[in-house]
Amino acid sequence: MSEFSDAWGVSYSAPSAAAVTEFEGAVTSYLAAQADTMALVQKLLESAPDMVMALCLRGYLLRLAAHPQFKSALDATLAQAQALVEQGRVNPRERLHVEALALWSKDQGDVALTRLELLLQEHPLDMLALRIAHYLHFYTGLETGMRDSIARVLPAWPEEHPHFSYLLGMYAFGLEEAGDYSTALDHGQRAVAANPADIWATHAVAHVYLMRGETEQGQSQRIHHQQGLDWLAQLRGHWQGTNNFRYHVIWHGALHHLGLGDTQAALDVYDQQLAASTADDFYLDICNNAALLWRLHFLGVDVGDRWQSLATVCAQHTQDQELVFASLHYLIPLAVTRSAHAQEMLTTLRQWSTQAGEQGGVCRSVGVGLAQAIVESIDQPEAALQRLHALQSDTYKIGGSKAQRDVFKLLAADDAQHTGRADLHLT
Repeated sequence: MSEFSDAWGVSYSAPSAAAVTEFEGAVTSYLAAQADTMALVQKLLESAPDMVMALCLRGYLLRLAAHPQFKSALDATLAQAQALVEQGRVNPRERLHVEALALWSKDQGDVALTRLELLLQEHPLDMLALRIAHYLHFYTGLETGMRDSIARVLPAWPEEHPHFSYLLGMYAFGLEEAGDYSTALDHGQRAVAANPADIWATHAVAHVYLMRGETEQGQSQRIHHQQGLDWLAQLRGHWQGTNNFRYHVIWHGALHHLGLGDTQAALDVYDQQLAASTADDFYLDICNNAALLWRLHFLGVDVGDRWQSLATVCAQHTQDQELVFASLHYLIPLAVTRSAHAQEMLTTLRQWSTQAGEQGGVCRSVGVGLAQAIVESIDQPEAALQRLHALQSDTYKIGGSKAQRDVFKLLAADDAQHTGRADLHLT
């Protein structure tokens, strides 16, 4: 295995310069949320089976899926990468990638994040490290983490780098989650102007409009929600070939409809564009769909039997110990439909909370409590409300965006309405 560098000086252990070019193409596909990303990685590994960064990218993609069915493939991929490390066939940067993947696969995402940030101190142009760190910061729930991770490397990035606009889109999302909406909007729009197909940057701007719409009142509120709908409508034509992340962006459009008071339009989005995604059994689709139906329910909309297909899929995940954020959303349809599987999920979460990993710690501090509140809200709304009130300062620990975590505030508001305990509102 030889050393080859890309045009920006990032060095790879690879069989050829062509393999590095192929790897860059796979990373670009990942950044663009293209559905063919894994196929590109697999094709590269056919010709370069010992290229450690291709193995790391494959491992990261498998871990990102947060599905237990991929565990054996992840373990095998990691073993191949670790064997290359032991044989001395990787460089120091690549070694840190392998270490990060190994830690993350063992539910030590917080330590994996430390490895990646250490790597970025020496190699700020390593976009794969940046993007995986971006994701791991996202699920720590600390909004400033995503912002600061990009801010630290931004001065090192030349604007002519082909991934620079993707970097701006990532920065925009970090800025938005940290509450700097004006700067986020500027960077997000700049990223999309450079690359209208950047669905992550599109998503970052949609977040800005959503949060402005939810924090302002009167006509300003309506203006921001309409701006969000217009923004998404003008860019939909650029989402060809994207993976299931497009459903999450469509979900944002449904939230804008709710912000405008048009529950029927939001329900139509669910029926016509989101419901079918449940069959793909991808955790983010389930999170989107469960959260939207719950929001509609809180607004007094009868969603009928739409919960049933969700509950059927969620019942297959009661033993999962992948991501607390996902498990809580799996629990929602089970609780609403009064499925016996809801108690199975609670049992799993309690057992998970005894484990030493990062997500085990999230279960311990907040996950079990939120799960109990979800179940209690069905027949014991005051107990659920008191639990949500006690946990409100820790809810961020489950990760996800502010917009996604708002569903727990809405649950508390619904419980307060049914119990007359307005004194227990969440801030």
